[in-house]
Amino acid sequence: KTARSWFAPWALPLGAHLPPVRNRARYLVTELGINYRGSSLCARGGGEPGPGDRMPDLEIDGRSLHAMLDPVRPTVLSVGDTAAESPDWKSVRIDTVTPEQQELLNADGDTHFLVRPDGHLAARSPSMAELTDAPLMKFWSG
Repeated sequence: KTARSWFAPWALPLGAHLPPVRNRARYLVTELGINYRGSSLCARGGGEPGPGDRMPDLEIDGRSLHAMLDPVRPTVLSVGDTAAESPDWKSVRIDTVTPEQQELLNADGDTHFLVRPDGHLAARSPSMAELTDAPLMKFWSG
């Protein structure tokens, strides 16, 4: 027998009662810790959350952002006055940022977030022109 098959049956029930162990197990099982930083389809740089990170599931007008994502094409979340309308992506806009949204997005002024259908951030930028040059957009339209 391996150590894992001998150790796991008695250690896992003990560890499941400890909040740090339980929280880490939940994090691993739900795969929320997966990121794609450095992927060829992610832009470079860009703040927190950064390209490749899972986009926070914030509430917009009483709805979950992740529930509003297009299941097939990218979604552009625009924060501020400028909307990002195009038939190439789904557009979601936040006019007035709440303190909770500000904390989750770290967006000062106009910011656009290019979100993949799986909920990961492909790029973020204050400029829509810069966002349309993101690797995912080139891949998507090319």
